[in-house]
Amino acid sequence: MNPPAVDVSALTHVATLSTPRLRLEPLGVAHLDGVWEGLLDDESMRLTGTRQVFTREAVVRHLDSLADRDDRADWAIIELGSEEYVGEVVLNELEPDDASMNFRIALNPGRLGRGFGTEATRAVLDHAFDRIGLHRVSLDVFSFNPRAQRSYEKAGFRYEGRQRDTLFWDGEWVDSILMSVLSTDERPAAPEAADIADRPERTAVPRHLSDFPLHASVAVSDIDRAVTFYEGTLRLPLARSGPSARISGGSRVYRSGGDEALHVYQSTTAGTSHATVATWYVDDLDQVVDVLTANGVDFLRYDGLSHDARGITARAGGGRIVWFADPDGNTFALESDH
Repeated sequence: MNPPAVDVSALTHVATLSTPRLRLEPLGVAHLDGVWEGLLDDESMRLTGTRQVFTREAVVRHLDSLADRDDRADWAIIELGSEEYVGEVVLNELEPDDASMNFRIALNPGRLGRGFGTEATRAVLDHAFDRIGLHRVSLDVFSFNPRAQRSYEKAGFRYEGRQRDTLFWDGEWVDSILMSVLSTDERPAAPEAADIADRPERTAVPRHLSDFPLHASVAVSDIDRAVTFYEGTLRLPLARSGPSARISGGSRVYRSGGDEALHVYQSTTAGTSHATVATWYVDDLDQVVDVLTANGVDFLRYDGLSHDARGITARAGGGRIVWFADPDGNTFALESDH
């Protein structure tokens, strides 16, 4: 077998790439405002695990240096028609003897969920294999970003493994998902241009419901009061917010355990369910109950059950359980095996 032959000239002279909706052009100082917007977005920093504080001067120096690099290729993603900056996509960490590079992409606020990431990723992978001559392109994505993982899969990346506790963020350890695509892998066919924005792409292998994240959903009558409870009392970190029916800003998605877990939305059906809507499985029930009690949570007691002073009772089949409710009466449980 012949050794891999990487065409480094394709890195020193970065080509402009085109897709049905996007133009990927060499990233430079002309894109400073768009790059700066992304660096000021807290959610973008979380998704990339970025703690560094940047200055505009440092960013200018970085952008200005890219044209002289022969070990990476950086593109600005531009939406055709509007000519607006969408984000950036990068091939870096060149290993010429192994014909491999690392991949990363970052979209600016308001640009998620429209398929831009998948579209740009496909274009860069085609360029990486067909023009640069790479054999392998790899990445890692944090486990609290399943949206990005699905986008990578649509573009052809395959799951390789999981690195445990690679990031400590907001008081929690987060795993990294390792993915790669090889030049010998079959690449998913791109959808027709007219269909890209209108329908989700189908993967080549049928996927079952268990392949997708599952979130609990809770209806509340007053989203502002709910925010005070879920963010202030329960201290759940906000992942994102959005509309609920016709209510602008009427929903929230909260993270728990490192992933998006709970969808809270304003609805006239709030409080109509008397069953437990979601359960946290914890390793130290007494400690968690003490923290929530200090935050103002009142735990429920039910006739026919024997509760201790905290409200905790024995769980059927072993272990212990305790319940509490939000301001609308939605009931939650905490359980432990001991």
